This record gives sequence, structure tokens and C-alpha cells, in this order.
Amino acid sequence: MILDIFREICARPHESFKTDELRIWLENELKKCDFMVKSDEFGNIYAIKGEPKICLQAHYDMVKVGSNERIEILTTKNEKGEFWSAKDSSLGADNGVGVAIALYYARTQNALEILLTNNEEVGLLGATNFAGYLISPRLLNLDTEDEHEIINGCAGDVKVKFEKEPTLTKVSGKFKALSLKGLRGGHSGIEIAKNIPNAISELAKFVKARKGRLAFFKGGERINSIPANAECLAFFEKPFVNFSDFVGDFALAEKLEVSEVVGEFGVENGEILRFLSGFKSGVYESENGETVGENADVRTSVNLSLVEFSHGKFCAEVFARSCDNAALKRVCNEFCKNEKFYVHVGEFSPAWKPVKSEFCDIVAEAFKKNRIFAKVKHIHAGLECGVLSANQKRLFGRDVSAVSVGPNITSPHSTSERLDVESARRICAVVKTILDSVNSLA
Repeated sequence: MILDIFREICARPHESFKTDELRIWLENELKKCDFMVKSDEFGNIYAIKGEPKICLQAHYDMVKVGSNERIEILTTKNEKGEFWSAKDSSLGADNGVGVAIALYYARTQNALEILLTNNEEVGLLGATNFAGYLISPRLLNLDTEDEHEIINGCAGDVKVKFEKEPTLTKVSGKFKALSLKGLRGGHSGIEIAKNIPNAISELAKFVKARKGRLAFFKGGERINSIPANAECLAFFEKPFVNFSDFVGDFALAEKLEVSEVVGEFGVENGEILRFLSGFKSGVYESENGETVGENADVRTSVNLSLVEFSHGKFCAEVFARSCDNAALKRVCNEFCKNEKFYVHVGEFSPAWKPVKSEFCDIVAEAFKKNRIFAKVKHIHAGLECGVLSANQKRLFGRDVSAVSVGPNITSPHSTSERLDVESARRICAVVKTILDSVNSLA
């Protein structure tokens, strides 16, 4: 059962950059299945058995958020089915279920190629640095989060940093320590159009509306997550009589914690607060004109992901995505025009342009055989398979047809993440149909 394998994965820590224990376990499990297994310096696991016609690929690191260090699986059943989540933590079904499916078929297939990449949730590091030669001409990625989608294209992305050492003024008196905790959070790509509150933006707007000045600010969890938490220390000239007077009509008041601190702190002149409260985090361009909601077909977006202002230094990290490489560069060029901050643009991960292929047709037919309606489309998120296929072309001059599928997972990269258990089983069956179809080819 793939779900039993997924439980085994959850039992081992595998947050990005903390994956060694799971890597060793995966290597041993693959060796038990008579695969030739090797790992590179980036933690990518490559395994091959027989003369394969297809490579199954998934990443084994996860975005770990929440207060619980361990993944404790919780089961919920209702009229819509059975769902798994994690207690006070992200679940890591993205992409643990994909890894489980790959390992499941490692135990049953006589010829198969498997690539389990590492540290993809922190910038596609594994896929970008994988320099191995893939024997198979077909790559099936297992990282999609909607069983009704067959992905043959994805957005490119880039990290951008805004840095500054602002002039500080010493202020003595009563400061307010503010903490905005436990917002929904979510995936900064596939959920960016859902109008999910960004904790950094919301807290900054709250302070600015009350004419506060910042002495400290910190927010966000991961570069590719919509921030669920933020905290700050701020000075307010106006004396607020009580909590309700201070909070007023703030929509997220139930998530706000306020305490008082007396002391002397260096306070910035408002430049940092104006930047944070005014930064546009969300959809920049869409294909169909809609910028919010389930029907928004996002072309370009930016997420204000991580912020720290302390000890006289300020740094904000944003994550920009676009299915149009030119649009992504235009956004970065606009950021670079900001003369009040030092702007550092990281390396571009190019968009994976949709390409129709025989392999994509085979995958679509497999869904039909399993009575699942699925649409071929591109996704507003980063997928390793686009980088991997591009690297195979660049390094070895060969074309690898790549397609991505996966089960229904809602709110990945957050404590609200949920896995549809029956969907995971259905996708596992679809993968078997794909394997059978490909292996029957001459």
C-alpha cells in the first residue's frame, strides 16, 4: 500500500536541508528491490533496474511549518471521503506521496528508472544540480496536487532580496510587541489567487494605520509559502486606552497578540514600514483578466515571503513566478528601479513551456481508462521535471518528454494541508496504467 509507505516517510524528518535520515532509508529500500542506487553531492537519489522506458521522479524534501516538530497524521472522514492532515504541522504529502508511489512500483517492476531529488522546496536545488544521464526518454513527475490536471508546463521563478541599513532614532518609552499568528498560509504559486491574507503585509498595514514606527519586524516561514506568522516591536505616539481601542476594526483581531515593553530602542523613520505595507503581494498578471479566485489563470505573481528587521539591518525576500520568462524579467527590472533599497536578483529558473507529445497522450489515455477526467494544462508553480528535461537537453543534447501528475492535496506548505486518501489510491492506479502502456511500446 502506498499509504503505508507514506507513513514510513512521515516517520522520518525530511524538512529541506534536513533530509539525511530519509535519504539513507530510501537508498536502502531501493537496494532491497535490486536497483543499482547512487546519490550525488546534492542528495539526489538515482536508481535503475533492467532496461527502463520510463523514469518516475519526485522530490523527498518537504516544507515544514507549524509548532509540532514531528508529523502526527490525523484522519478525517466525512461525506466527501477520507482525508489526512498533520497535527500542528504541514503534512508533506507534497511530495511524500509521489515518493511513496515511486517506491511502491520499485517493488513490483522489473525495469524502471527512479530519480528522487532533494531540496526542491528551497529553489529546485536538486533538479538544477542533477548532472546524471537519464536512460529513459520519458519522465513522469509525481508532484502535481490536483488529480484532474495533467501538467506539461510550469512557471519560472526567481528570488529577489531587498536590503537596507536604515537610519535609527533612539526612542524611550512604552512599546507594543505585536504577534500575528496562525493565519492560513498556503502555497505561493497555486494558491496565490485565493486572496489568502499575508501575515507580513497585514501586520505592517495594521501598524502603519495607527501611525506606529518599527523597532523590530520578523515574518514568514519559507520562500515559497504565503506567510502565516509575523511579529514586530513598534512605538505609537498615540496612547491607546485599551485593547479594543487599539485593535479597532482589524479583521484579524482574533489572531493578534499584544503585550507592552518598556525600554529604549532604535526606531526606523518609516521607510521600512511604508515598503512592507505598500508592497504588492499577489497576482500581477493573469491570462483571463481575473486576479482573484478559483478561476484566475495566473501568468505572473509575486509573494512577499520572508522579512527580518533587527539590529539595524533590514532584509525582505520575495518570490516571483511567471509562465512568461520575459514578464518575469520585467518584474525584476521594476524592482531594481527602487533606489531606496539594495536589490539583489537571484538566478532565474526558466518557465517550462508546454509541449504536446506522444507521452502526454499516453498519460491522458491512462486517466480515461481509470475513468478520471483530467485536463492537460500548465501550472503556476515550479516543477522539477521542467528543469530536468531542460538540463538533459543542455548537457546531453537529448529530448526527454516530461509530464506531471498527482493526487488531490489542498493548502500545501501550510498547517491546513490535506491529502485526499482515495485520490492518492486512484493516482497510484493511473501510474500503473501508464507503466503498462509505456512498457508495451516497441
